[in-house]
Amino acid sequence: MSVYQSWRTAIPVPVVLRTYPPNPIYVDTENGSASGTGTIDKPVNQLSLALGLCSGLPDYEIRIRANANNPIRQEIVVNTSKDVMLSGIDGEPWHTFGSEKHTSGWTLSGQIYRKNLGYTSVLQVVITTMTETVGDRHDFLCKLVQNTETPTTPAAGEYGYSGGIIYVRLPDDSSPNLHTIEVSRRNFGVSTIGFGMLTISDCVARYCMINGISCGLSTQPAGTGFLTVNDSVVEYCANAGVGGTGRNELIICNNVKARRISNDGFGQHSPVGGVGKMILNGCDGSYNGDKPGQSAQGASNHEFTKMVLNGGTFNYNVSGGMVAIEDAQCDIHGDTQYGPVVMDGNMRLGNTGGTIASQAGCAWLNNATGTVTGAVTVKNGGGVGVRKSATAYVEGIGGIISTGNALPDIV
Repeated sequence: MSVYQSWRTAIPVPVVLRTYPPNPIYVDTENGSASGTGTIDKPVNQLSLALGLCSGLPDYEIRIRANANNPIRQEIVVNTSKDVMLSGIDGEPWHTFGSEKHTSGWTLSGQIYRKNLGYTSVLQVVITTMTETVGDRHDFLCKLVQNTETPTTPAAGEYGYSGGIIYVRLPDDSSPNLHTIEVSRRNFGVSTIGFGMLTISDCVARYCMINGISCGLSTQPAGTGFLTVNDSVVEYCANAGVGGTGRNELIICNNVKARRISNDGFGQHSPVGGVGKMILNGCDGSYNGDKPGQSAQGASNHEFTKMVLNGGTFNYNVSGGMVAIEDAQCDIHGDTQYGPVVMDGNMRLGNTGGTIASQAGCAWLNNATGTVTGAVTVKNGGGVGVRKSATAYVEGIGGIISTGNALPDIV
């Protein structure tokens, strides 16, 4: 573009030519190149290259084409005071995987296969050529359960990791050399820190060590950490699908699905300051948790954070559809444009011992607070339906429809 500059009124000077990258910038992991200019005709091939091209722009948009067979395999941390938008080209899903793909190199010892990886740790192992049943669905990719007690001798359907070596035993005892296996390697798919707002649309994030999409950092100054996620899916991550961590101000999720996370579908922490508010509009936090006893919820917030559920489904989690813990506030509204709130089939592996026994299909624990309005249903759970600790305060909790749960409500 051309910039006409004048240092004194009405005194023209020669035109100064400056080269700016296009806005939006395009990324195509299959057809782009490292030397691309970022135009729709000459896209770059990595999201990190696009972010580099955008350096210095006031606000910018990046449109991405990255299908499931050629995903982005980089941990992207956006640290900016500007507003940044990441979306799919023509609204098509774009994929970011926090894993490395393994199709060979496994050696057999007894019934256990092993492979030297040299990673610091491994928290997700997913066989993408096998499916498994979770709750009422039969089409999830098969996730191996982590064995931390005897990691070198996992049982069928488990994996262990010790001394840089991964040990796996597939559910049917077949060879992993016959399959495609994604092994987690990076903490996040996309994360944001800084004062700017990151807006992510059309994203499919999988196989991350912490959060698929993340907001916040403990070492950031006050007033940082703003994230909006639209029309996206986050699956097979360890800590949260969409998660707030450290200092963060506001996370808004619109029509986001967080499924098959080992811990919480939507998780909000802010132990070092910041408002720590998460708003879920018409979201789905379901099928989370891998084994009995895990405190794995559809949505959960901690410390002094705030969470708002406007409509949505939070089903078939190992723990509750929603659990507010410590001094957190969670408001649930089934009377908004996003429809009712439904929590079906939670505590899906039963009211097992440990932490789970003190939770429920929907719970406000410790000193948590909240407000409930409209159509909110908690049903068909494997433990207590609705629970409120004696020191918690929830306005409107009596309006929750609790039915078909294995154990009576404790309110």
